[in-house]
Amino acid sequence: MAGLGEQIARQQRAMGPLLVAAVVIGLIGLPVAAWLDLRDLSERMLRTQASEISRIIDEMRGFYGSDVVGRVLQADGAVTATHNYRDVPGAIPIPATLSIE
Repeated sequence: MAGLGEQIARQQRAMGPLLVAAVVIGLIGLPVAAWLDLRDLSERMLRTQASEISRIIDEMRGFYGSDVVGRVLQADGAVTATHNYRDVPGAIPIPATLSIE
């Protein structure tokens, strides 16, 4: 029986450093895993924001082409900038109105 107790004690002493090593590896691995996850999340958010900005710019270009350039070409030189440009022939929107619409 004494031999069995010594064997168990030796196994427990051998497991101590392994347990400490596993805990240290886990403590080092958690921040690394969190950093990698945050890096991936921020990259996805940046791509989403970039595509949204691209869509907004495309819509703004289309609006500018139809509501500003088209009206200037139809006006034959007599162009006015006003807030109610839709009601005035040959008028284009002022920058504030353009940004709202």
